[in-house]
Amino acid sequence: MHAHSDPMRHPAPVCAGASARTTSRRPGARRAPRWLCAWAVAGSLLAACGGGGDDGGASPASSGSPVIPVLTATSSTVTVTMPAGVGIGADKLSVVTSIDQATPAASGAVTISSYVNGVQLAIARSPAGNPMMLGWVDSTHATISAATTAHVLAYFALNGALMLNDLERQELIADIPQAAGMAALETVVQTELVGNVDAFAQPDAALKQALAAFVTPYFVNAHSSASAALGRKK
Repeated sequence: MHAHSDPMRHPAPVCAGASARTTSRRPGARRAPRWLCAWAVAGSLLAACGGGGDDGGASPASSGSPVIPVLTATSSTVTVTMPAGVGIGADKLSVVTSIDQATPAASGAVTISSYVNGVQLAIARSPAGNPMMLGWVDSTHATISAATTAHVLAYFALNGALMLNDLERQELIADIPQAAGMAALETVVQTELVGNVDAFAQPDAALKQALAAFVTPYFVNAHSSASAALGRKK
């Protein structure tokens, strides 16, 4: 499961004048961050064109022959951190990636295989086999917890998977943990899991509301930035 995969499919706003490079502004800044414009543009383009793809790769139409990606697998040690207040141990869960499945030790440590071609998604499943927590797996991410679950959900809610540039997707993933409003979203994920480890096996009203509260300011800022940019061009 790659960061390209988008299980949430929220419509993205239109943002004009976006740069291909990000700046040092964080998501909590008063102006909309550059990555915000990037995913807004990506969403608009994909909505218009009905597709997506990687940057830098030649297409069959342009090269005369299909481009076959080479996927390389590796093993990583990941730590599953149980939410405080949950009455079961990490060794009662299972962790899955797109190519592997493993059971954590009581300490939460688990060695699991994943592709090294960009950040990968890992899912910690409850004893009942339902998705419980989410986390990224790559050279800089090695934890699955309530907090990382909020981070992954925020990424998809912001349409990060629709961004056309891999570097900007990586920057979005790096920025999300410090984003304005993230602490509140993390708290909701934690609270829901303490109440029921299978809370997210079905649509969860509290989580839906928390995600909407998190993403709305960014959609509003993107819309304002787009309107201002269009106004300057007139």
